Amino acid sequence: MTTVQLPITADTAHFRFSTELDGQTYGFELRWNNRAEQWKMSVFNGDGAALVHGITLVVGFELLHRFRGYGTLPPGNLIVVDTEGQNAKVGFENLGRRFLVYYVS
Repeated sequence: MTTVQLPITADTAHFRFSTELDGQTYGFELRWNNRAEQWKMSVFNGDGAALVHGITLVVGFELLHRFRGYGTLPPGNLIVVDTEGQNAKVGFENLGRRFLVYYVS
C-alpha cells in the first residue's frame, strides 16, 4: 500500500494542479463553494479530460468509491484527514494546512 499526500495549498478559492498517482498523471481542480461552505474537487486524466466533477471534500470518507464505474479513475482512493483528529468540516482557510488529502493505493 502506498500513501501520497496531494500537493494542496489553498491560497485561493479556485486552483488546479497535476500529480502522478500509480504511474499515471492526473489533474485536480478545487473550488470553494461559498453558498454550501465546502470545497469541491474534480479529477481529470493526463490529457485533461474530466473523469469526475464536484466531489465534496469530507473528512474520513473514501472520495472516489462511489465513482468507480465512471471513466479511468486512479485505482486507489482519496481521503481527507483532519490532522487534529476531530473530523471537523473542511473550511476555506484550513485545506492543505489542518485538512490534508491523501491518495491511498
